[in-house]
Amino acid sequence: MLNQTIGRLVLAAAMGIAIGSAGQRAISSDKPPIARTELMNIDLADMPGKIAHMYTMELAPGLMTPRHSHPGHYLVYVLQGTGIVEQDDKPTLHLSPGVTYYIHSPTVTPDSWHSVWNTSKTEPLKTLVVLINDKGQPGTVFDK
Repeated sequence: MLNQTIGRLVLAAAMGIAIGSAGQRAISSDKPPIARTELMNIDLADMPGKIAHMYTMELAPGLMTPRHSHPGHYLVYVLQGTGIVEQDDKPTLHLSPGVTYYIHSPTVTPDSWHSVWNTSKTEPLKTLVVLINDKGQPGTVFDK
């Protein structure tokens, strides 16, 4: 049931991004280094206490995120740009358009710490994200 729900969310997001890609604007210098655009936040009816968040993330050229984690199920699809994900005890993941990845950190005290680095000096790294976690739980936790 979780796989079907996730599949529907990713399909709906991909269709929305494909339709909206024609109106994509050029990156301007006044944009923040990390831009998050909320697309959907919805309680999952067949999964009491769970919520799904769908959003795009855009990292400025050359930016590396602080080490962080996402309690819950974190699914990512790369829309634009290149980069890498460095995750504890896992091989480096190379990002480019069409690449997908999944991180699961089942507890409020995350156990899947990672950083994302936009390796391009000129192009933003843009991803579509679906996060499913417990209602009221933070979507991102930063390492201290």
